[in-house]
Amino acid sequence: MNVQNKRLGIDDQNKISCISSAPMTTFLFVKIFPIIVYFVMVNNFRSRAMVLFCIFLCHFLEFSMMKNFFGLELVGMKWYLDPLSESTILQFYSKPPPFVPNFAESNLFWIGFFFSLIFWISFCTIYAFHLALYRLFLCSLGLIFQILNLLAFMRCHSLSQKESAKFTRDSLLVDSIKFALASEDESSNSAE
Repeated sequence: MNVQNKRLGIDDQNKISCISSAPMTTFLFVKIFPIIVYFVMVNNFRSRAMVLFCIFLCHFLEFSMMKNFFGLELVGMKWYLDPLSESTILQFYSKPPPFVPNFAESNLFWIGFFFSLIFWISFCTIYAFHLALYRLFLCSLGLIFQILNLLAFMRCHSLSQKESAKFTRDSLLVDSIKFALASEDESSNSAE
């Protein structure tokens, strides 16, 4: 029943969710949307304050969607800020060790990150050479959001791999079965 609901786009709280029904398509849309908004806003609008606000809003929405939904849905990882934590403010969560992410979804997640990072780096360098400081600022805004999210997910991924390796090692190194030693008298009686 749960698998059928997930295919229909209904999550565990019986709410319709496009992220649950088509996570890869929604992920691609969320990754491409700030780039489209960037080109449309920069080329068609003259109000710099409105352009900056819209682009910042798009990047922030993508940042929070990646951090809160797509990381957990596609690769089983999530990071969040917890100011009340005793150890560090930055906390990481990964689904329990038997969870193995889908190969296609995991690849799409990481490739999407790297392509968007390469896109923002290339446009930052182009605008730096052309001395278009306003456009350089807008691109560097997207680059900063991408780098922060990528570094947090890479840290979460490394902690998840360590946890998974520990789980595997512990499951393989369980206490071995101990057999009672046979006395010599019993072995000689069985031979007769």
